[in-house]
Amino acid sequence: MLPKPVDFWVTNHYAAIDSDNCTGCGDCVERCQVDALSMDENLGIASINLDRCIGCGLCVSSCPLEAIRLVKKEKETVPPVDIESLHDSIMAKRKGNPA
Repeated sequence: MLPKPVDFWVTNHYAAIDSDNCTGCGDCVERCQVDALSMDENLGIASINLDRCIGCGLCVSSCPLEAIRLVKKEKETVPPVDIESLHDSIMAKRKGNPA
């Protein structure tokens, strides 16, 4: 269990709950592979920890009432186009890089 999975997966989306449609069935909580969802006991609906949500959409497809949707992040992450670009990106972010 990584403490903050969102730091290890690149995603351009995150899940959001429509509190008006959520009935608290818990299907999404069971389906989430990174434990980003939990039940808010006070409100009786699902709650999302955005530090854990990797935007995979499994919760969206498991919600029988369509109370969850994926939202596009403001800052889009574009993957490198080829292996050379990936290498350049890794080297640019490397600790101790004089550049």
